[in-house]
Amino acid sequence: MNAVFLLRRKIFYLAAIAVWVPAAFLFGQPSVAPRESFWITDGVVQSVVETGGVVYVGGAFAHTGPLTGGGVPLDLDTGQAATNYPRITGTVRAAVSDGSGGWFVGGQITAVNDQAVANLAHLRADNTLDTNWVPPVTGVAEASVRALALNGTTLFIGGIFDSVAGQSRTNAAAVDARTGQLLPWNANADGAVYALTLGGNTLYAGGNFSQIGGQARGRLAAFDVASGQLANWTPTANSNVWALAVAGTNVYVGGAFTSVNGTTRTRIAALDPTTGALWDWKANLNAFGAEPGVYAIAVGRTNIFVGGNFFGVANLQVIGLAALDIATGRVITSFRPTANSDFGFNSFAVRSLVLDGDTLFVGGDFTRLNRQPHNRLVAVNATNGVATAWDPNADGPVFMLAKAGNKIFAGGSFNSVGGQTRTNLAAFDPVTGIATPWNPGANSNILAMLVSGRTIFAGGNFVRIGGASRSRLAAIDVATGAAITNWNPDANGTVNALALAGTNLLAGGGFTQVGSQPHARLVALDLDTGEPTAWNASVSGAETSSEVNTLAVAGNTLYFAGNFSSVNGQVRNNAAAIDLASGQLTSWNPNLDGAVTSLAVKGGTIYVAGNFTRVGVQARKNLAAISAASGKPLLWTPDPDGAVATMSLVGETLYLGGNFLSVTGQPRGGLAILDLATGAPLPWNPAINGDVETSVLALAVTSGAVFAGGDFQGINDRARPSLAVFDTGNSSPPGNGQVSLVPASVLRLPDGRLQFRVTGSGGTRVTIQSSLNLLQWNKLSSSTVPSAGFQFDVIDDTTTGVAQRFYRAVLEP
Repeated sequence: MNAVFLLRRKIFYLAAIAVWVPAAFLFGQPSVAPRESFWITDGVVQSVVETGGVVYVGGAFAHTGPLTGGGVPLDLDTGQAATNYPRITGTVRAAVSDGSGGWFVGGQITAVNDQAVANLAHLRADNTLDTNWVPPVTGVAEASVRALALNGTTLFIGGIFDSVAGQSRTNAAAVDARTGQLLPWNANADGAVYALTLGGNTLYAGGNFSQIGGQARGRLAAFDVASGQLANWTPTANSNVWALAVAGTNVYVGGAFTSVNGTTRTRIAALDPTTGALWDWKANLNAFGAEPGVYAIAVGRTNIFVGGNFFGVANLQVIGLAALDIATGRVITSFRPTANSDFGFNSFAVRSLVLDGDTLFVGGDFTRLNRQPHNRLVAVNATNGVATAWDPNADGPVFMLAKAGNKIFAGGSFNSVGGQTRTNLAAFDPVTGIATPWNPGANSNILAMLVSGRTIFAGGNFVRIGGASRSRLAAIDVATGAAITNWNPDANGTVNALALAGTNLLAGGGFTQVGSQPHARLVALDLDTGEPTAWNASVSGAETSSEVNTLAVAGNTLYFAGNFSSVNGQVRNNAAAIDLASGQLTSWNPNLDGAVTSLAVKGGTIYVAGNFTRVGVQARKNLAAISAASGKPLLWTPDPDGAVATMSLVGETLYLGGNFLSVTGQPRGGLAILDLATGAPLPWNPAINGDVETSVLALAVTSGAVFAGGDFQGINDRARPSLAVFDTGNSSPPGNGQVSLVPASVLRLPDGRLQFRVTGSGGTRVTIQSSLNLLQWNKLSSSTVPSAGFQFDVIDDTTTGVAQRFYRAVLEP
């Protein structure tokens, strides 16, 4: 335990490593607000461990980066995301420059930083939300702004809604760009408006409507900007219109249609801007799958660039992105970048395009371009389609791009732009929250990790990790991230849990064989070689999905639990214990009626957590304390109202993570700290956000922070997906009033004194503190270090009757 010393009632010596601890940790519980600066992952976090001043995270993810929210300006040259930009919660689908360095943004947006908004907002040039400009766009379920067009002081809005600023407006509206006041224009479209664009004095609209402006129109319409009157422009498309662009004497239309004005045009067409007549301009895009068609159009001097969900133009394979001759619509064969994805054939779509000189900026669903990694954002040479160095790296789909000055505004269904690719395994600096270069990479999820010395043992579903073939179990070098040679147990099924027992590594999961030997869901491995030991236990159940989910070692006993009904041929429902020396099943048999996901041991008590309602004949909901001697439940009934997935014992407190909403009847949203003696929750309540299945799946509690991982999307109604870090008693990021622990060792002398040897610069003021629970710290003594290696004694008069106590040496600010 880094920089914190645990002394029991006997003499021993511990070394320490300096780590950062926030000043407010001196008193109180963890902060309710997670640390903003700590990076996030784009998928589920299922395991977290901290060691040596590094936090290791495993799960099912492909990217880690800063939390930027769903929309952010990017530097035109470098691709760097703007720092300290207002964090948009929700999906951004449209944005337009306000002409003064700020942006109007729309989509399915619920908040900007802590300020609630309803799908439309104005972000000023000084990176603040314009709180005086708040016309809510609401009404229908899943209301959304899908298109914006600015003409002078009028902002036109298209989308899926039936109310703007509290007044009836169906799918189209206009507001004053200066005040946000609703304007009289009321197009009243009977279907979604997906696209708006301006051409001279005309506003063109595309979508899925059949009536707009009081007249019949087939998914395409035009309005006089000055009067707001519907123009006599009546082209008809036979399916959705998603993209519009005006250039010269043409209006280019893209979407899902296969005919326009009754004539075959597959997904793209060119129209006369005055009459709506169809030009003899054909591209014939081939597409299939979910929502095939053209989503974006950018017009150059000689070419039209189209992006979407398609795989060919005429008989030529062109995936997701193509350049067409502006005169004929024929594909430009010299421009053939191929968009594709690591997530399946239908995940390659290009959804947004911006042309700037000879550079085409591209956003969408893709994760690769020309077989090279480019996560959803890339810039290509507009002549040959070769990718440039511009590579912002978004962790989710990019739905829109807009340019103003030297900025490209990117919006979509993402949480992070920037960061690094990390496949299911990553390491973070606990102070900065930024990913370290450590990058083993695993081809499937990591469910369990354990650190021993300079090795991280990992279990999960992978078959390749650290650059080597390893089936579900691997030993990874802490320094290099490479799989350790000659340690390859080769399990044939999922590994869910790991534990140390002397010179052995214990593993539990859903496997039935390790190496060439049968080992049913539980195995002991030699820590150095990875070879299974002679010790063998057979865990089974009526279901083929029976698994061991969690392990806990106490002395010479292994407690294990999961979803099973038999161990070594004897009935054991979901929890059991084995003598590690003999391999024999003990009599401990609590008999739970549901799956167990986590175990913790303290003295003679075994804490079990999961999704159950009874222990033996006693009602216990999802969490119980069980006697290690009798296997009977104790009179300890926190009764979380939902499943508990993970626990961490710290001193006299028990941290819980899961998908519960209350503990002992008190509101607790997926995270809680319990008083171990009473089972009552402490006040800490950082409620997680997500659907009914959302859960905290992993916890790691250190002297300075609580690390929580899972499949949640937010904390306290603010975006914070999958990974959250709560500084103990301090919601501020590092840099404000921080203190530091210093390297020290401690020894209890025979007369009860504590002897500290502190390493620090001369003149450093050091305070020795003590704690029973790592939450509340008491000052014992302060002294000035005259030279490096200073040694001094401290008397702790409060140790009488205390089984354990934590100590630390802290630099005073």
